[in-house]
Amino acid sequence: MTQYILTLADNKVSSAFLEFVKKLDFVHGVEEVDETTKPLTAEDWSKPGRPATDEEFEQMIKEAKKSKELTFEEAKNMTKTYFDEWLQTNSK
Repeated sequence: MTQYILTLADNKVSSAFLEFVKKLDFVHGVEEVDETTKPLTAEDWSKPGRPATDEEFEQMIKEAKKSKELTFEEAKNMTKTYFDEWLQTNSK
C-alpha cells in the first residue's frame, strides 16, 4: 500500500476532488488531515518522556526498510553512543 498527502491550492475544489477520488476502485480510503505535517529531524526521535506517534513509527519503519547497510549491532551501538552524548550535554 502507498499513501500520499496532497495539498490542494483551492479550497473550492476540495469536496469535488475528494468525491472523485473516493469513487476510484483502487483507492482504499480517503482521510482529510487537519494540520500540516513537517518531516521529523534526527533529534525528534530521542525526546525523553514523549511517546512516539503512529506517524513517527511509520516513518521510522520506512527509513529502516530503506537502509539495508546497517546491522542490528551497528544500530544498537550508534543509538547507545547517541544517547551517551546526549546525556553528557544535557545533564549539566
